[in-house]
Amino acid sequence: MTNETPHGPSFRVHDFSAHLVNQDVYFRVVKMKDSFLLWISDKASMTDLAVAMPTRFDAVPIATKLLGPPDNLTSSQLSQRLAKRTGKQCFVSHNLPPLPDASRELIEQRLLEEMATQPDCF
Repeated sequence: MTNETPHGPSFRVHDFSAHLVNQDVYFRVVKMKDSFLLWISDKASMTDLAVAMPTRFDAVPIATKLLGPPDNLTSSQLSQRLAKRTGKQCFVSHNLPPLPDASRELIEQRLLEEMATQPDCF
């Protein structure tokens, strides 16, 4: 789905999913100019949100938590990795229950596969 403006597309939405660790995981990417929002969940909820952006002052992108418990760093850490990989400001909403490291790695692997096959959506 693309929202067209007189100057071209302003938002582009891309959905994909995966069946990982005995559960369905849904992904939605909202691409904007020079940034994107990534939503990951197993149900319709948005209880967590972080943002990261590259900075010229440090090799590690700066990140902050916007919504959700401050001790859950999953969204912040993923947004930093994506900002570093893409060079863009990244909003990440990770709304899955606490997962073992192996499950988080599978989710990130699925995301990276999608980024490789659909780079224009990020």
